Amino acid sequence: MRLIDARQIVAARAADLLRPEFPPENGTSASTITDRPERAASSSPARENLRQLVLLRTIAIAGQIVTVLFVSSVLDVALPLLPLAAAIGFLAVFNAATWLRLRLDRPVSETELFGQILVDIAVFTALLYLAGGADNPFASMYLLNLTIAATMLPGGHAWSIAAVTGACYLLLTLSSTPLVHAGGEPVEHRLLMAGTAISFAITASLLAFFVLRITGALRAHERQLALARESERYSERIVQLGAFGLVRLLLAGGAVILLAGMLVVGTWVEREIESGVISRAGMVTGLYVDSLVSPHLQSLAGNGELRETDRSSLDRLLSGTPLGQHIVAFKIWAPDGRILYSTNPALIGRRFQVKPALAAAFAGEVRSQIADLSEPENELERPHWSRLIETYAPVRAANTGTVIAVSELYKTTEDLAQEVSAARLRSWLMVGTATLVMFLLLAALVRRASDTITAQQSELSKKVTQLTALLAQNEQLHERVRRAAARTTALNERFLHRIAADLHDGPGQGLALALMRMEALADVCSTCPSTISRERTVGEEFCTVYSALQAALDDLRSISGGLHLPEIKRLSLAETASRAVRDYERKAGLAVALTVDGVPPEAPLPVKIALFRLVQESLANGFRHGGGVDQRVTLNTRDGRLLVEVADGGKGFDPRAAGAEGHLGLAGMRERVEVLGGTFSVQSTPGRGTVIQAALPMAPVEEEHG
Repeated sequence: MRLIDARQIVAARAADLLRPEFPPENGTSASTITDRPERAASSSPARENLRQLVLLRTIAIAGQIVTVLFVSSVLDVALPLLPLAAAIGFLAVFNAATWLRLRLDRPVSETELFGQILVDIAVFTALLYLAGGADNPFASMYLLNLTIAATMLPGGHAWSIAAVTGACYLLLTLSSTPLVHAGGEPVEHRLLMAGTAISFAITASLLAFFVLRITGALRAHERQLALARESERYSERIVQLGAFGLVRLLLAGGAVILLAGMLVVGTWVEREIESGVISRAGMVTGLYVDSLVSPHLQSLAGNGELRETDRSSLDRLLSGTPLGQHIVAFKIWAPDGRILYSTNPALIGRRFQVKPALAAAFAGEVRSQIADLSEPENELERPHWSRLIETYAPVRAANTGTVIAVSELYKTTEDLAQEVSAARLRSWLMVGTATLVMFLLLAALVRRASDTITAQQSELSKKVTQLTALLAQNEQLHERVRRAAARTTALNERFLHRIAADLHDGPGQGLALALMRMEALADVCSTCPSTISRERTVGEEFCTVYSALQAALDDLRSISGGLHLPEIKRLSLAETASRAVRDYERKAGLAVALTVDGVPPEAPLPVKIALFRLVQESLANGFRHGGGVDQRVTLNTRDGRLLVEVADGGKGFDPRAAGAEGHLGLAGMRERVEVLGGTFSVQSTPGRGTVIQAALPMAPVEEEHG
């Protein structure tokens, strides 16, 4: 392959490899980067990104369906199934419509991708609103939309997606449907933490997939830099992709991962703080009950009923003590779910379902949690408060220590909110500072790696430039050698033609004259006695000398004829092969089958000379060593080369043994073909004939003169 062909192929391959799967920053298309004609719409990066988005959305829809069914049926969480099904169904129909749109041969714009991701965010926000809002463990999957936007969209669109996502999350923190069980109890903290862990694992895995995909594409770009450097018009853009693009994308991926980790860790710490504060409040409440409330309830150890004096004592306790000032409502529960005492007299004597937290208190545990004000026993508190802390504390018998009742206290969340806000601020400051430090360290490492890559690129560029110059020089030398070989072939034939003419005009003419004079002398001295041999006459001696001279003259003429090349400059390739075959048939008296298929009429003179000599020598060798049995010559062309095949059905030979013995005929033919840049091969087996194959380049060879 010539150098210019190799460079064109390298340039085209580099352009294909450098075309990213996602559009570069500021919306610059890949066709602008590579300066090549714009590709069809069916193969654009934006179209491929939309196709991948449809695939990811299909997986997300399947995951949403499985999650809703599992949470509602297995975990017994009360979910609004009809609105959730409507939202998921809308997303499925939208995804199917997008898939049908991809089947149309229309271009996909970055604005369309932006709109597609906005639809995903809107539907996901609706799902979260219907299933716990910001408290839903899967809220962290907002980061996936941010990651997809960062990889598929230019900077302006990606920042817009980030702003929309932040606004949606803020709205979810202000208003949403709480997560509760079918019985009305709030979802346990352990389930929320388990969901957070699952969400974190899924989010981290997908984020790692996206980042690894980006870095994998970058590494592929880096591996192709040496080839891409062959084309100077791509060099500047390659440096940007190799250095700046690597820094930007790795830092973006690292920032997304660190942000995801910060949100997950910060949310977990926030929930742990809130849980700890509520638990601590419950422990304090339990101490109050043991010390202040329990003495007034000891009558329950007898008949299980509360006396009127005990109710009056409880009324005074709750109205005139610091404990009563912090209590919004107070209840005493019997083991069967009956309310024995309440600050709302209408509830006394009524029976309600024993909730898990109440049952745990009867088992001796103190339970504190955010109250579900939608429950029937909270009808008095529901109009006045939106959020209260309820604490269940066991009331024990003084003499036996057994649980005889359970007290339920309701407190406002004002103190809790202040304490949680202060702790939340401290925790987020700590997590944010740690994340910032990690990001700065990551940025320093990436920048150092980028500087190393830039230095390596510069060194590689110098080496590629040197290699390109050497390749060009080698190609020039190769062309000069090929032209010199072609000239040598033509000059050699002219030299052989001159030798043949000299043999014919010099020694040939002298031998012919000697034969004529010898014949005349033989006629004169035919009866003269010989002094050399008494048995032979002088005439007989003259006849012997005459025969020897005649044989020498015939050999000289044969050698001269073999050295002399016919005038083939004006002959076509087919006529040149036919001339060599006819000359052989005339001399050997044998018929040779000649087949010519698709051979162009014109070819350089060195190719014609090599063809004539190859056919001439191959047929002569077949006659001398194989008896000239079933000889045939075939000519055709393939990939710009003349293919010549000379075969016979003779006795054959071992090519390796022939090469070791140094047969000049085969060596000469091989050298004649290879000096023109062709290939030569011999296939032969003893007893199965011989096939000689050669491929000669048809490219014109410039002749240098002087």
